[in-house]
Amino acid sequence: MDRTVDGPDGSWVVRPLRGGTSTKTYRCPGCAQEIPPGVPHVVVWPSRGTFSPGDGVSERRHWHPSCFDARGRRGWR
Repeated sequence: MDRTVDGPDGSWVVRPLRGGTSTKTYRCPGCAQEIPPGVPHVVVWPSRGTFSPGDGVSERRHWHPSCFDARGRRGWR
């Protein structure tokens, strides 16, 4: 189930993915490490698009949950 997270860096839609549903390798923008297939993670996108006034689904990224939670401490964005 999607949830919205508000922070100093904006409003984000967060969708948790169970490991069994992922079939590709992704690179986490928070730590630059790979998220291999089968590993639970979150898909995150801005609730409003950065480059367009609509939703930000085209800007979605796959994150480790802990990396997304720590994004403010790492200076991401």
